[in-house]
Amino acid sequence: MTSDEEAKAMKKAKKKSKKQKRKREEESEDKPTGDTPAVSSKKEKLEKKSKKQKKKSKDKDKAVDLPSKKIKAAPNTDDVKIVGGRIVSFSAQDINANKDFSQENSTTLLLFYQYIEPVLDHAGFQAIIHHVQAAGEANDITGRMRVAHEGLNCTLTGSYDGIRAWCKALREYENGKYFGLTEFKLTDNLPNGQAFPRLHAFKVEEIVNYGLAGVKAPSIHMSGVHLEPKDYHKKMTEEETVIIDVRNHYEAAIGKFHPPVTGAKYIDPMMRKSTEFPVWLDKPETKELLRGKQVMMYCTSISLFKYVV
Repeated sequence: MTSDEEAKAMKKAKKKSKKQKRKREEESEDKPTGDTPAVSSKKEKLEKKSKKQKKKSKDKDKAVDLPSKKIKAAPNTDDVKIVGGRIVSFSAQDINANKDFSQENSTTLLLFYQYIEPVLDHAGFQAIIHHVQAAGEANDITGRMRVAHEGLNCTLTGSYDGIRAWCKALREYENGKYFGLTEFKLTDNLPNGQAFPRLHAFKVEEIVNYGLAGVKAPSIHMSGVHLEPKDYHKKMTEEETVIIDVRNHYEAAIGKFHPPVTGAKYIDPMMRKSTEFPVWLDKPETKELLRGKQVMMYCTSISLFKYVV
């Protein structure tokens, strides 16, 4: 090879080397630096997870009170003066303080039920169904009144004054013989669109349908002890205790009590309707489960405690 040919070959080799070097540099720019793509992706996930955990920790440190913590159901001045007796009430405005509550949100909701013993005879039943209906019409009350010989179960709506006037009329019926100790639960400032369209008082065999009407029903004097919330929560921490959720399974799945691991045992009878509860309670395995235990029960509006031997 002549010197000219040798020089040309060297020049060509240098040019090729430069091209390869440039190509490598371009490829390295497209790739993430440091780790391989798989390792880099894993790193990114861990970093995101760490950021989320830090954010949660910060939010927790802010200690923002939920609306439910601010709500305290208790009788106000009007409740004591107009209705008297056992009554709890709160405003829907406590749940959503930022909402503009005006005359458009002036509906009050009333919930209660009351067993009577001895049960009403025919004349007594007719008198009470007439009384609740007439008082309801006089105070522009709407809703449902389940009326039985064993008592009343009502879900009613009306104005602030109308609902309280109706409660007072029921409280004073027969000088408080039947409803003097009834606990009324009121929610004020609900939207008017949530009011029932009409009043409907109707006869039923049981105010809560357990399939135990008449002689099958146990005496109300055999019931457990009503517990206030703080006492109920204290009982949940005790051993040899069970909590029976007397609501249907759909409600239980939405939310329930969570006793401590060393405390009471939670039981969901998995009921679809209330008539299934006596059947579940009568099963041998249920009786064995409850034997010798402190039994706590709760529904949507009441909590009870009883000791089973």
